[in-house]
Amino acid sequence: MRFIIPILVGGIIGYITNWIAIKMLFRPHDKKFFLGLPIPFTPGLIPKERKRLAKTIGETVGDHLLSPQVIMDSLYSHHMREYMKTWIRSNFSRLKGEDRSLAQLMEDSNYDGLLNSFRRKLADFICFQLRKDRFRERIIGFVEASVFNSFIDDIYGLIGEKVEEYLYHLSKSQEIRERIVDLLDHNLNKLANDERRLEDVVSAEYIHMVKESIYKYEKDIANLVRIILRDPKIEMKVKKSISHIINQNINKALAIFISPDMIAEKVFNAIREYVEESKIERDMGFILVAALDKLLECKVGYMAETLSKYDRKYMLSFIDTGLNYILDKEKQGKIVDFIDGKLKSQEASIKDITLSFLDQQLRIILNSEEFYENINLGVDKFLEGLINKPLLALVENVDEYMIINIFQNIMDIFNDFLIKKLPEIIGLFNISKVVEDQINSYDIEFVEELIIEIADRELKAITWLGGLLGGIMGLLTPLLQMIK
Repeated sequence: MRFIIPILVGGIIGYITNWIAIKMLFRPHDKKFFLGLPIPFTPGLIPKERKRLAKTIGETVGDHLLSPQVIMDSLYSHHMREYMKTWIRSNFSRLKGEDRSLAQLMEDSNYDGLLNSFRRKLADFICFQLRKDRFRERIIGFVEASVFNSFIDDIYGLIGEKVEEYLYHLSKSQEIRERIVDLLDHNLNKLANDERRLEDVVSAEYIHMVKESIYKYEKDIANLVRIILRDPKIEMKVKKSISHIINQNINKALAIFISPDMIAEKVFNAIREYVEESKIERDMGFILVAALDKLLECKVGYMAETLSKYDRKYMLSFIDTGLNYILDKEKQGKIVDFIDGKLKSQEASIKDITLSFLDQQLRIILNSEEFYENINLGVDKFLEGLINKPLLALVENVDEYMIINIFQNIMDIFNDFLIKKLPEIIGLFNISKVVEDQINSYDIEFVEELIIEIADRELKAITWLGGLLGGIMGLLTPLLQMIK
């Protein structure tokens, strides 16, 4: 009994002491007073330090347990990646056996409003992107690189072919000749009262170009004059004109002895002989340029009135002769070469004008209401076809390689979101504050029950540990007495 009683007393004291200490963590819930004086150790430790504990726990959870980096690492872990890959693969496999369309799957829900809203937003988004300067710049850059840098020679060749086709059609078409005459008649009538000189109407650049062409092609021009003068109809017209001039300027008495027709014959033959000589080819440029200068000094109205006196048949004959000479096979080749040379010499200017025109037209088209309506129509047809197509038809060509690519694209987007947006979103949540407020919102009795439920075994072990230590202390007392 000497040893048992101290052990029992010490054990009971130790057990009760630890039990009371644990209870004092939670109780009393409020501060207690005796005779107006506060009782020590009231309220319990947890009720007393509740706000400080809540703040500390919140900061610990927010800064260490659920920090942005911890959440990012968890969401981008190998386990999560494998789960996402398996989920994508299993859903595509399921869709390959689904013969219903999206419209059929959603027929029980009111999706029309959502679909119309999506149509409008998608059309607005497409138009917004296409109306950006960057899109126009890319189109113009593509045209410049593909057309002007890569296919310019093909374009020149195509232009040459079209010019040859047009010239051939021009040389064979009587309708075109009639239209040229009609155009001349119309414009001559309009210009009959114009008091300006020709050189004031025609640009200096064009006059210079004509003079250069005269000197360059004076041999061809000489041949053209020869061909014209060999034409019997032209010969008759020229002789008639010369005879008429002589009749107007010669004395009637003298006309009895000298025939105007004979003089006209002599003059025409002299002109033709001169034209047939080879030296005319050297003089033709000088003669025509001098004639051109004289012509440019004439008034527009006078020239129009003079030309309008010629009858339609004569004008058709003159145009026909000129066209037949100009548009023979050899001359057509020279015309095409001339146009090709002019185009190539002005290539930089043509490119700038074309690209500027393209940019201007793109601005007008992209900002037009018609363009927006067409985009809406295209989006509408696309979505209608999409939602009414069986799901298995939409995914039938999706293989493992495409699944991996889809997964990788999703993960790239997800990773970009994690890096750029998740820290900001977590910051907006303010996890530390959420945890702190949540703990403070709990009833203290609920907190007590929660902690006891979580640490019930540990708290009981601490209580019994107090009893054990008390028993050991009770054993030490008689042992120490025996030593004495």
